[in-house]
Amino acid sequence: MTRDEGSATIWIVAAIAVVAVMTGAVLSVGVVMVDRHRAAAAADEAALAVAAASIDGPPAACAWGTRIARLDGAALRRCDLVDAIATVETRIELPGWLRRFGAAVGRARAGPVSAH
Repeated sequence: MTRDEGSATIWIVAAIAVVAVMTGAVLSVGVVMVDRHRAAAAADEAALAVAAASIDGPPAACAWGTRIARLDGAALRRCDLVDAIATVETRIELPGWLRRFGAAVGRARAGPVSAH
């Protein structure tokens, strides 16, 4: 028996481990990107809802934004309404072990079009 026998097995196991780690990393980046886009979409929709309900005043309008964000799986973290212009921030917690890296955040503004 020579010293080289069985070395191919070690190299194959190492290659499989590298492929598994790379696959996990790519999938994790994909999950983060999807959640970031979901948070941005939730912010857009919540800002539109707040701006549309601005006639009811900030507390009621922001309540609408909270409901809309929740339907998208996000939490409304900030809601400002000044002169019918809504500025909101939404947050979606990342799943599993990705949670230690923070959360996906979306920001948006909406309001009436001003004529210039």
